[in-house]
Amino acid sequence: MIYRRRVVSEGKGSGESEASVDALPESLTEVRALADAFGLPLFLLDRERRIRAANPVGRAYAERLFGRPLRLGASMDDFSVPEALEAFRLNHARALEGEPVTLARAIRYPNGEELSYRIGYQPVRGGDGSVQHVLFFAEDLTEGLDAMRRNRLYEAALDQSRQGVAIGAGSEPGFPLMYVSQGFERLTGYDREEILGRSCALLQGPGTDSETARAIGEALRRGRFHRTEILNYRKDGTPFWNDLTLFPVRDANGALTHYVGLQVDVTEHRRLLEQEKASERLKQLGLLAGGVAHDFNNLLAALRLNLELVFAEHSPDDATVDAIEETLARARALTDSLLALDPSDSREPRRVDLRERLEVLETVLRPSLRDEVALHLDLPTAPLTVRVDPTQLDQAVMNLVLNASKANSTTIVVRARLAEATGQIQLAVVDDGEGMTSEVRARALEPFFTTRPRGEGTGLGLATAQAAIAANGGSIAIESQPGEGTTVTIGLPASQP
Repeated sequence: MIYRRRVVSEGKGSGESEASVDALPESLTEVRALADAFGLPLFLLDRERRIRAANPVGRAYAERLFGRPLRLGASMDDFSVPEALEAFRLNHARALEGEPVTLARAIRYPNGEELSYRIGYQPVRGGDGSVQHVLFFAEDLTEGLDAMRRNRLYEAALDQSRQGVAIGAGSEPGFPLMYVSQGFERLTGYDREEILGRSCALLQGPGTDSETARAIGEALRRGRFHRTEILNYRKDGTPFWNDLTLFPVRDANGALTHYVGLQVDVTEHRRLLEQEKASERLKQLGLLAGGVAHDFNNLLAALRLNLELVFAEHSPDDATVDAIEETLARARALTDSLLALDPSDSREPRRVDLRERLEVLETVLRPSLRDEVALHLDLPTAPLTVRVDPTQLDQAVMNLVLNASKANSTTIVVRARLAEATGQIQLAVVDDGEGMTSEVRARALEPFFTTRPRGEGTGLGLATAQAAIAANGGSIAIESQPGEGTTVTIGLPASQP
């Protein structure tokens, strides 16, 4: 970038002579030509620091900064602000000794301007070789320094942004990156040194949609604005959803020179959106299931009544009665599971000590587990009070434990703790069973989803547990890896005892 160069003197002018400003000596005409071309003021000073010649640029700057004309014969001391006078005299004396002097400094002038510039004191020798004059000049650096400060400020602002910002070359193959912000580094895990000069395609991976990637490449080639969401991968291989916005940058002739890319991690937003959609689907399904369950319950009631009438007239053997009772119980349990999905179903929340409730549930659950499955409670000694519908809480915990027992587990631990950071009571059911793949884990809470063979599972265990907990203001999260077991954590707001 070329900055406009202005030159200022360190003096404040008195006007000892009424003569016009002279041209520089003939021996310095080439110097003056260069100075005029670059807008550099020149002043020729004698040994007493009087002004013997100056170019028009120097005169204009002196007059602007000090508010009066510069005249030949005036002392340059009179064109100096007090804080710069001593340094000016010292450097002038050094130049008279034959030592060229160059320095940079900033000065505030009487007209209120504060300028940063590079000053030079150049010895000028006479015919006998002795120093007769000093050529004094100053190159204004203010605009360049201001631009640098602005650039640093912009970069600092970009680095504080949570967004990732990347700037790429618009005319080079692959559109290599020329700049990335600290937000980009945090988002992707790549340091600048690792990513500069490379393409953003480096962030794509096995799950990246090829059509989305193609559309991005097409927008870059055509220099078009483009916004999309794409599955990218960090340096460590973890995926994240990237809300990507591309802006083309063109020169005065309309040619594409750069592009700017803004990246925002929307992984959590998408997760919450999917969770909201799933919740809405569950709500609608629950309303349907509740209606079906109520009708089915009415049929069961009629069936039971008719069976009682049949039993009154006939006396079936005990095995037959037991089989019928077991079938009716299973049918009633299924309708209860369906009713648990109904958000309009009535609830009776009250304060419950979760620790005491789990101790009671343990005695109920143990007979339902296979002999080889060990059930352990890991509970604090202090009460853990929550406000829930006890029946729904019992159903949720029982469903989670029974579900864990069917995953080839040998040990199930039910653990409860108060999470101080969130103010929640966290109840976790941990098993050492077969675990879940990421695909199964993503669908595990869906109603009627099951990985078991037909007839061995309804797919309602986890779904009804989630519905019951959500109805009481809680949440459920699943952590699982194939072969490493599963942890299902319930979060419930803590309540005062």
